[in-house]
Amino acid sequence: MGLALQMEGVTRRYRLGADNYVDALRGVDLSVEAGDMVAIMGPSGSGKSTLMHIAGGLDTPDSGAVWLEGTRIDTLSDRRLTALRSRRIGFVFQGFNLLPALTALENTALAGQYGGMSRRQASRRATELLALLGLGERARHRPSELSGGEQQRVAIARALMNEPCLLMADEPTGNLDSATSAEIMTELERLNREHGMTLMLVTHDPGVAALCRRRVEMHDGSIVGDGGGGRVVSAEADA
Repeated sequence: MGLALQMEGVTRRYRLGADNYVDALRGVDLSVEAGDMVAIMGPSGSGKSTLMHIAGGLDTPDSGAVWLEGTRIDTLSDRRLTALRSRRIGFVFQGFNLLPALTALENTALAGQYGGMSRRQASRRATELLALLGLGERARHRPSELSGGEQQRVAIARALMNEPCLLMADEPTGNLDSATSAEIMTELERLNREHGMTLMLVTHDPGVAALCRRRVEMHDGSIVGDGGGGRVVSAEADA
C-alpha cells in the first residue's frame, strides 16, 4: 500500500535560555505504512508529541526530512503546508477543542468548509460521519450537552471531514474514564480495520497501545523500541 509517512534524520532543539536548550528529537527515522495503526509511547519529555507535531506539519524540524504520501512537507511554504494539512491530515487532541457555541454538526462541518466544501456538502458529510460514530441523534447538541466520550467522537468526526490519509491523535483518551476510553479506542480501531485509515496515536497508556498493531517507544528524543511494522531506526545524538 506504500508509505503514509516517512521521517529521516529528524532533529528538533528548543532553546530555553541563552545557554539552556533541550533536544526534543535526536536524528529520528520513522516510516509508517498506509493502513497501519501505530502507538507512540514514552515518558513525559521523551519527544513523542514533538514527533507527532512535526509528522503532522504543525512544527518544522531543525534538520532532516518529512514526507507525507511521497510529498516532502518540511520544505513547503506556510500557505502550501496549511492547505495540505487541512486536506490530508486529521488531528484529535486530548482537550477536544470544540467550539462551545456550535452544535456537534456545526463543529464537524466547519472543518469541511475550511477544507473547501460548500456549506451544504460539509453539512451532509458531517451528518454521515456523526452517524458513523454513533452520534446521529446527538448532532444538534452543543458540547456542554455531551459526555466526554461523545465530545471526543465529535472531534474524531471533525478530523475525518476532509478524508485525511493520516489521522493523528495526541493522548485521545487522556481526559476520559476507563470505560469511555475503551469506547473511543474501539471506534478508532474500527476506523482502521474497516476503512483502512492510517492511525498514529501518542499515548502513555499501555492498554491503549496494546490495541495498536505496532508500538514505537521513545526516550530522550530517540526511538528505542519498535514492536513491529515498517522500518524504524533512531540515531543517538553525539554526547
